[in-house]
Amino acid sequence: MALVFSAVGLGSWCFHMTLKYEMQLLDELPMIYSCCVFVYCLYECFKYKNTVNYPMLFILITYSFIVSIVYLKLKQPVFHQIMYGTLVSVIVLRSVYIVLW
Repeated sequence: MALVFSAVGLGSWCFHMTLKYEMQLLDELPMIYSCCVFVYCLYECFKYKNTVNYPMLFILITYSFIVSIVYLKLKQPVFHQIMYGTLVSVIVLRSVYIVLW
């Protein structure tokens, strides 16, 4: 988990140092990947069975892949913001569920 957050930090540092589009991708795409890791952890850490949730893993990997491909084609920051906001919303809703449960 620390590696994906380090990738976000390194990408953010590179982007804000250069303000180039390629470095912007290094900043924004790891944000999507790290949120997917965090979503997976929130669903895996609070369950009774000690099995791997392959459907959730497949969905999150597919989501990351599709967001990456579409974002590379569209080059619209609004698309990234919506996709990232969706993941953050899932994280918030799952966290609230865990706290209230």
